[in-house]
Order: sequence, then C-alpha cells, then structure tokens
Amino acid sequence: MDDWKRDQEQDRRETETFRRMHRLIKRGYRLDTAYTAVEDAFWLEHLGGGPRLILYPSGMVVAINEGAILSPKRKHDQDRIFNLELNDAKDFDHWLRGVRLPSWKERTAAVREKYIWQPGCLILMLVACFGVSKLIEAGWKALTGS
Repeated sequence: MDDWKRDQEQDRRETETFRRMHRLIKRGYRLDTAYTAVEDAFWLEHLGGGPRLILYPSGMVVAINEGAILSPKRKHDQDRIFNLELNDAKDFDHWLRGVRLPSWKERTAAVREKYIWQPGCLILMLVACFGVSKLIEAGWKALTGS
C-alpha cells in the first residue's frame, strides 16, 4: 500500500510540474537558453520583466531576482513555491495571477529584432560602404586627374 501511495504522490508531482511549465509559458515566460550547462532545471525569464525563475523537476519554482517574493505567507523561503502538498498548487496559481502579461511590444521584440532591425542595419551598412567607396573613387579621380 505504501508503494501505491508513493507512486500516486510522484504522479501528482510530475503532473503539477508540467502544469506549472504550461501556465508559466502562457503567462509570458520563456526558456532562458543562456544556461545551457544546467540540465536538471529550466531557467525562465519573463518577457515583461517579471522575476526570473528556475523550475525544478520536482515542480519547485525559485525566483532568481533578489527580493522577489513568491510565497508571502511563509516565514522562510519566500522566494520559492514548493510542490510538496496540494495547497502548493493553490499558492502557485495565486502568485501567477499577479504576474502581468507582457505587452504586444514586449512579446514581439525578438522577432522584430531578428527580421527587421538586423537586416535593416545590414542593408544600411552595405549602402554606407558603397557610398564611401564611391566617394573614395571620386576623390582619387580628382587627385590623379583621371
């Protein structure tokens, strides 16, 4: 019977971990791929400037930003939400409701940079190089008289 209870609790925790990941993504969090060496947790950053988080396989959510409070009811470890009890899911949902959704401008910033600003700057640089080369060529012709 103890094995069955332990398996049920493990299933609940795994399900809650995936639920948390989906809810965080819907609320504007994205994977922070800068931490590629860390393979035992997901590092998340909010597109709208919310607290940076770590989501562990156990379902525990920890805020990286100093001073970020996820569990104001706790005396200790206010920067984290555990996944040890059923009430922890309620605490997570309550905290997540307070995280603002990113604006359209914040959500599309990476796409605009990749497809508009970078190609635009490249074209501008090529036009400037072409113009400078024409100026140099004209100056050389004026100096040499050819």
